[in-house]
Amino acid sequence: MDRPRNSNLGTTDAIGGDGTDAQTNAPSDTRPIRFDETSEAFVLECDLRRILTRETVQLVLDRILYRYPDKPTVSLDTIFDDTRDTGRLKILATLIYIGRTKALYEFVTSNIWDDALPLSKSSPLFTDWKWLWLGAFVERQYLFLPQVIDFECMEHKRFNGSIRMPFLNPLVDPEEGAHGAVSKVRIHQDYQKWGRRTRCKDQYAIKLFKADAVTFQQERDALVRFSHPNKGHESLIQLLYSYELRSRKYLIFPCAEWDLEYHWANHQADPTSQADLIWMLQECYGIASGLYKVHNHTSWQVGARKSGSRNKGRHGDIKPKNILFFRHEDDSPGRLVVADFTLMRFHSSIDTDYTRIRNVGYSRTYRPPEMDGSGGTQVSQKYDIWTLGCVFLEFITWHLLGSDAVRPSKEGCGRGFVAPDGQVREDFGTSRQRDDNAVVRHDKFFNSFYDTPPIVKPSVLKIVD
Repeated sequence: MDRPRNSNLGTTDAIGGDGTDAQTNAPSDTRPIRFDETSEAFVLECDLRRILTRETVQLVLDRILYRYPDKPTVSLDTIFDDTRDTGRLKILATLIYIGRTKALYEFVTSNIWDDALPLSKSSPLFTDWKWLWLGAFVERQYLFLPQVIDFECMEHKRFNGSIRMPFLNPLVDPEEGAHGAVSKVRIHQDYQKWGRRTRCKDQYAIKLFKADAVTFQQERDALVRFSHPNKGHESLIQLLYSYELRSRKYLIFPCAEWDLEYHWANHQADPTSQADLIWMLQECYGIASGLYKVHNHTSWQVGARKSGSRNKGRHGDIKPKNILFFRHEDDSPGRLVVADFTLMRFHSSIDTDYTRIRNVGYSRTYRPPEMDGSGGTQVSQKYDIWTLGCVFLEFITWHLLGSDAVRPSKEGCGRGFVAPDGQVREDFGTSRQRDDNAVVRHDKFFNSFYDTPPIVKPSVLKIVD
């Protein structure tokens, strides 16, 4: 997505200083209308008030009168009305920006204030406006109207294409996921509304969904089940907000520090530390407890417990990159949260075990043996148990033997680790791939055969021992 380095325009940049002609010292209604700024740019209200002070606005009003002496005088109180919750500062800023300040009196006589924005092209105010000015105002007013995000609202929002989101940094260089692009952004606190929900920090993860509408809806529906107040689980990611803008769909989540794979690669546990052991066990319990809630979900929806309701879930993609690390504000070691519900599906209790493999997505390394069966083979919630067991085995390996024992830090470098006995041993990932029995060797936890059931790889059994 093409965006500027910072979507939050400085107010002076957005409205062109005080909107005056440099030579005549008066408002210029002939300055070119700029249509080249990004559709993501916006001006914060706090910045607008910092620049357009009462003194500055009075100067602008004086210059309007200087340039258009035949126009009625507009008083300062019509811009700043202390008896109301609104004013006309955004209207004035928009008129300055498009070079149409002489139209300010029309808003005053029509009793239109900032709380009436945005105005549509059909507004009676624009009856006598030329089409060029009308279009300029209707489009440019959104520069000063960044969207307030109501995190208490769980309904999916579909916004007008002119809406500007209050993101303080652009959605650039996203981390490409299999099902969407994820960016970390900051949202200005004045544009967040929380209600009963627990307020997050100002940084969020925003996922631009690339899949089709049906897949997006399936993921959103799965997330909503665990995102309502008092219905979630501390080890399951919460959906904070979802919206659609310019034909693109977005999901907003709390922002994690990193994922479990990164944590393993960049942090070392102390196998002799009781605190480290307790933390690992607590987090494993939390993840298992969260998965149990998915498998035995009691829906928040009225009447959802009736026979045939789809309350039996399967995550479908448990792996280290889908387990996120959140740091606590205190000195505690943080917590792990299961994320990425793209492949999560819910079924009624009678058909939980009847999903065909051809309809199931998977991760190559952590896939269970049944994924190598024919397209008609059926998978169940046991799929998640296998993948979770694989992750837990690597988790324990990391805790006892260190990061390099799980997998090499870099491709082709240091493919081994120093064991407690001082010997250099092959890392777990490399040994799994080495003893794969396929023509093209895969890093997975089992070997498949044509005429006998799959078996756990010797390297897996060895590290368990």
